[in-house]
Amino acid sequence: MATSVEQQVHAALQAEKQREREERQNAKQNERYKAIIATLEDLGGKVFHDDDIVFEGDKLTIPKNMNLAQAKKFIEMKEAELEKPTDFTHVFNYRPYDGAWATWNFMKRTFGVVGHKDRLIKTMFGTQKAPPEMIDIPVDVDRSEQIPWGRVELPFLPGAVFEFDTFWHDDKGPLFFIKCTSPKKFRFSIEGIFRGVENELRENSLYRGKAFDGQENPEFIDLSAVDPRKVVYSQEVMAQLEASVWAQLRYTDEFVREGIPLKRAVLIHGPFGTGKTLAALLTGQEAAKAGWTFIKARPGRDNIFTVMQTARLYEPCVVFYEDVDQIVDAEAQDRAGVAQLLDVFDGIEAKGTKILCVLTTNYPDKIHKGMARPGRLDAMIEISELDAAGVEALVRTRLPEDMLEPDIDWGLVFEAAVEYKPAFVTEFADRTKRYVIAKHGRMHGHLIGTSELVDAARGLRPQYEKMVGAKEIEDRFPIEQRIRQVTEKAIRDTVQVKLLNKPKTGVEGNHVG
Repeated sequence: MATSVEQQVHAALQAEKQREREERQNAKQNERYKAIIATLEDLGGKVFHDDDIVFEGDKLTIPKNMNLAQAKKFIEMKEAELEKPTDFTHVFNYRPYDGAWATWNFMKRTFGVVGHKDRLIKTMFGTQKAPPEMIDIPVDVDRSEQIPWGRVELPFLPGAVFEFDTFWHDDKGPLFFIKCTSPKKFRFSIEGIFRGVENELRENSLYRGKAFDGQENPEFIDLSAVDPRKVVYSQEVMAQLEASVWAQLRYTDEFVREGIPLKRAVLIHGPFGTGKTLAALLTGQEAAKAGWTFIKARPGRDNIFTVMQTARLYEPCVVFYEDVDQIVDAEAQDRAGVAQLLDVFDGIEAKGTKILCVLTTNYPDKIHKGMARPGRLDAMIEISELDAAGVEALVRTRLPEDMLEPDIDWGLVFEAAVEYKPAFVTEFADRTKRYVIAKHGRMHGHLIGTSELVDAARGLRPQYEKMVGAKEIEDRFPIEQRIRQVTEKAIRDTVQVKLLNKPKTGVEGNHVG
């Protein structure tokens, strides 16, 4: 019996100790929340006064023409007002997923616990509740995360609900938007949260200074996929790329000191296989090293106007837009797209703008002449076949030095590869191993010499000529198609005119021949 009593006493003592521990923990948590609220209120700009009543330390001062009964009534009215649900809104000049990502990270890091509430959706039957929504967004190359979208709440702001949404701005496109419905008394805490999210976006934006594509939900680009040591252009092309594209990324501060505008549009053009896409990735690498944002866009998938709006939000920025001829074809019947695109270029003339637009095309003759003047296109760089030094350099990037004979006649190799684009030079360099194995039965113990390189280059000639011939037919086809369209339209117009000019009988709708 004594043992049972002792156990009960012991259990009671343990329960009391546990209760005291929980009270201490709760007190510490409450103190932590109070400290957080005080910090948020300071950040939100709280002042200790209202329009008519001033709070100073432990004193309350009322106007001298207000008696105590009036003051009591006024304070009760203010207290009720502070408990009244109020909407607080804030628009962030960042894309929606960037804002949601930053808000989620800021709230988790600052408060530890964030509640995810049901969504409210409007239907024909009125507002209905829907389950909380988690969205999957890319946060790095080949990595995505689930973050909440919709409504969230914080434990120490009872009655406050934060809702993530998209705000459509005429000039800036889709922006991140937060609406908080909360008792008015939390207004300074809420403003502090808004400013905290702004700070998070400035310091840890998902997109600023990163490389991604132009989709609505951007995917990040793996710039490490290209080894710059293995990309070769002619000396002239390299000089143009260095001066017109990469220099302002590498030496931005020097450009600013010299008053050289950082708003620039460059067109890179040339046939298929010359390395225009590789130039895009190399430019992305230079942008990443310099802290510039890099956006790579393609027609038919990415909206160039939204991409340019994104570039304005995340400048300094490089916009690399491939195959621009597909939206600015000079032969197009509908010129609205061309006019809008030219307006976009004109619209980024604001002082201090740091946007480098690099456009590519296989058909420079199709570019609308209105784009050719400086101020819209500041430079045009042609990438075509390699020169002799370029052919040798590219072959050496594909074949290790210890696989090559020391006395190769590079002049003969160049003659066999004349007019070849980089893609063909790369292919014949890779093929030389086949010629060595065909001649000796194995690669080990044998070097690649002039004859193997020349044979491999000549072996590609029929394929190259076939491609060039097919390309010429492809270039003629749109013209023939256009002629046919014009002819068919003229025939239709003629028929319609004849029908309209036919005399009518007295019966409506019947015609005589």
